[in-house]
Amino acid sequence: MAQRTKTQQRDCLPNDFDLSISRDILDQDVRACLDGVYQITIAGAGVINITVNRGVRVIDAWLIKTTIGGVGDTVDVGNGATGNPITNQFDLNVADNALLRATTLDAGEMFIAAGGRIRIISAQVTNATCILYVRCIPAIA
Repeated sequence: MAQRTKTQQRDCLPNDFDLSISRDILDQDVRACLDGVYQITIAGAGVINITVNRGVRVIDAWLIKTTIGGVGDTVDVGNGATGNPITNQFDLNVADNALLRATTLDAGEMFIAAGGRIRIISAQVTNATCILYVRCIPAIA
């Protein structure tokens, strides 16, 4: 395997932000990347598509419930290209201000190609109002 150069380390970082690593590293050993977080306000049932300009990997998702939920209130985070879920389904039958985290990530679905979509689907029976956060890193081969 070839050694990763400083220029190659920077390919997922903005401008000249430098996360130099003090030892020689091999390809795919260590990757320095800044993450980005999408904040999505969900006001009820519906579909929200987030189109990404550059390929990303979804690495985390969590939400804060902003009102009391009920049975049948859910949020799904999925891959818009395949229609499959990236995380487990969030069950919103919880108290106001509850913090819910994704407990699973599907490694086969977490990559979203440039121009692709992260698809958020919310179902509401009682109240699906919440704020969802989806954390991504640049997808670099």
